[in-house]
Amino acid sequence: MDSVSVVFVGDDVRKRAPNGLGASGKRLWESITGDYDLTPAESLILEQACREVDLIDELQRRITRMQGEYRVRGSQGQPVAAPELGEIRQHRTLLAQLLARLKVPDIDPDDLIPAPAPGAVVKRASFESTESTRVDRISDQVSCAP
Repeated sequence: MDSVSVVFVGDDVRKRAPNGLGASGKRLWESITGDYDLTPAESLILEQACREVDLIDELQRRITRMQGEYRVRGSQGQPVAAPELGEIRQHRTLLAQLLARLKVPDIDPDDLIPAPAPGAVVKRASFESTESTRVDRISDQVSCAP
């Protein structure tokens, strides 16, 4: 983890964003450190929240590139949800928890997470046809005759 740099501007003390943050992480860092004085522990929590925002951005880009095809093949060839879907959900939950620990009243985690690009195709993953085919195959293999 990078250390937080402090810059003195006259009597004003400003904390620089940690190295390696992306655009969204820097925006979050600046919005909070511009309005609040944080303890060192709060600065570490904020840094982790900023990194989560950047990670969520990357996961969202990957999901957008899927163009609505949210299923991949599992280890045995079965269709399963793309791992990015579960990952982004977990990271959004962690982001909300980190921001809650900061107790900053005017931060809405949904405002920090970019919406899909305009014109992006969004489809719901459907397992109905796959499941019905699987059930048909299983029922063909199992005899219920007395």
